[in-house]
Amino acid sequence: MSRIIKKYPNRRLYDTKLSKYITLESVKKLVVENEKFIIEDTKSKKNLTKNILLQIISEQEENTKPLFSSELLFHFIRFYDDLSKIDAVDYLKKSFDMLEVKKNIENKKI
Repeated sequence: MSRIIKKYPNRRLYDTKLSKYITLESVKKLVVENEKFIIEDTKSKKNLTKNILLQIISEQEENTKPLFSSELLFHFIRFYDDLSKIDAVDYLKKSFDMLEVKKNIENKKI
């Protein structure tokens, strides 16, 4: 079962496994550590995981060297109205999977 993080109306995040409030930085750490989790709205029970992950990416884009150029974001927005977006999503996922494999191989060499 995935770890459940509850999001309260006051924007606070509560980790049910740790029984304490956490920050977006804590959620980012869970992602980096490959922990499985979902973020759920306490009132509606709606899955907010994707929204929170996008928020983390947005904050990282503001605070570090950006990964996404405006041109790349324009392409993402255009794909939302195109049936070929399914191919693009599959390609991106496979690319990131390959990057992760490469990273793991490099880490084992150290």
